[in-house]
Amino acid sequence: GWLADVSDVKLGDVLGQGSSGVTTKGKWKGQPVAAKRVNVSGKSRAVSFLREVRVLARLRHPHVLPFYAACLKPPDHCLLLTDYCTGGTLKEWLYPRDGSNPPSTRRRLRIGFQIARGMRYLESLGIMHRDLKPSNVFLTHPGKGARAVIADFGLARPVPNPESESVLTGETGTYVYMAPEVIRHEKYTGAADVYSFGVLLNELASGLVPYSNAHYTPVQVAFGVADRSLRPELASGVDPGLVAVIVSSWSQDQTERPTFVAVTDALDAMAQQLV
Repeated sequence: GWLADVSDVKLGDVLGQGSSGVTTKGKWKGQPVAAKRVNVSGKSRAVSFLREVRVLARLRHPHVLPFYAACLKPPDHCLLLTDYCTGGTLKEWLYPRDGSNPPSTRRRLRIGFQIARGMRYLESLGIMHRDLKPSNVFLTHPGKGARAVIADFGLARPVPNPESESVLTGETGTYVYMAPEVIRHEKYTGAADVYSFGVLLNELASGLVPYSNAHYTPVQVAFGVADRSLRPELASGVDPGLVAVIVSSWSQDQTERPTFVAVTDALDAMAQQLV
C-alpha cells in the first residue's frame, strides 16, 4: 500500500512553500524524495489531504509526478512523498534568475507537448487538475532530455458526471490561468483545465508571463477574462496550427474547447516541424 512510517523519512532543506504545505528534500528508505508536509488541522484539510493521496495513488504516467507513499500522523506529520525532481519547476526553468539564457522556443514547445500528454492521461481517468500553471509542473532533471511532470494535485477532483446531481462551482486555481466559468462561479468541467493549458501553451510559445505587457493586477485579469474575453497577447511568429490550438483551448465558451485527446492529436501532427 501507500502508507509509510514517518520514522523512515529523513527531512532536509526546504524546497518551496505552496498553498497546502511546505515541501522539503528528504530521504525515504535510502532514496531521495520530495516530502510535502501538509497542515491537516481541521476536518476539511484532513479530507483534502486524503483526497490528494487517493488521486496520486492512481496515477502512473511519464508526465505525471511519481508518488511513492504518504505518512498519516496528525497533526503535524502528514507527508506526501514523491519523486524529487532536480530540474525544479517549469516557472524557474522558463525565467532563470541566475543570469543563464532562457530555453529556446523549440525546447519550450517540447515541454508543452509533454504537459498536453500528461493532461490527456488525467482526462482519460476523469480527473480535473484545477490548478495547472508553471509552478505546478516540474522538470525531472536539469539540462537536455528533461521530462515535464505535472504535480500538486491538492485541488484535483473527479470530473462530474453530466447525469449526476453533483456539480463543481466556485473559484479554484490561479486567476491568470483560470477559466471564465470558474471565475464566474458557474458550473464547470474538465474544459476548465483545457483553458488553463491554452494560456500555458501560449506562454511557452512566447516565453512571456501572461499579461506581463499590460500591467494588470490578478483581479483585473479575472474581471477581464470573465466579462470581456480578455486573453494574453498571442505568441508571434509561431506556426498557425499552434495558434489555432491555443485560441480554441481558451475559447470563452467551454463547450467549444477541444478535449485533450484533440489537443494532443493536433500537436502531434505538427510536432516534427516544431520540436
